[in-house]
Amino acid sequence: MFRGIVESTDRTMVVCGVTGEFNKFGSGEMNLWLARISLDDGTLVSEMIFPGRNGTIANLGSDWIVVHDRFTSGIKSNFAATRLTADFERTWTTPIPVSPMTAFHNRLLVTKDGRILVVGDAPTQVRFIELDAEGQMLNITRTPNFDPFSPRHFEIVDDMIVVALEDYEDSKFTAGLAAFSVDSILKNGVQ
Repeated sequence: MFRGIVESTDRTMVVCGVTGEFNKFGSGEMNLWLARISLDDGTLVSEMIFPGRNGTIANLGSDWIVVHDRFTSGIKSNFAATRLTADFERTWTTPIPVSPMTAFHNRLLVTKDGRILVVGDAPTQVRFIELDAEGQMLNITRTPNFDPFSPRHFEIVDDMIVVALEDYEDSKFTAGLAAFSVDSILKNGVQ
């Protein structure tokens, strides 16, 4: 299962995925798999496998930030952010308080000025956990309530965070978008 692909500054890309032995329902013991692949000829440059699941990846300069669940199976979660060098050596790991966020909709975003945002959905809100480049937690905030909508996807476009929303009730599907200034939501979000 692939969870993300990011391009590097050295003509490689890193694929973030999950490997392991899965049953027909997609559950089982999982490991996070990172593979650095040459964009010139498609060869495997390096790879790293470590216990975990539900990883997502982003560039931070020439390094990588990976947010992942350190549990390998089950329904509980223990999320962390890990900074890796270009050669996949760990620089730091910081625990991420995700409750009540769900593991399947977490995203990792890096702003133009190098702030690391772990973005995840609660039932009708979006939570933001801000880290600095050294892994220190700076801020936890959330958007206003989107009820009855549920947030499902997040992207940074210029200096805005765009949130895709959906609602499904009585066989009727409704979708929408919300957009926030990164600075505005981090400074003025609901505490």
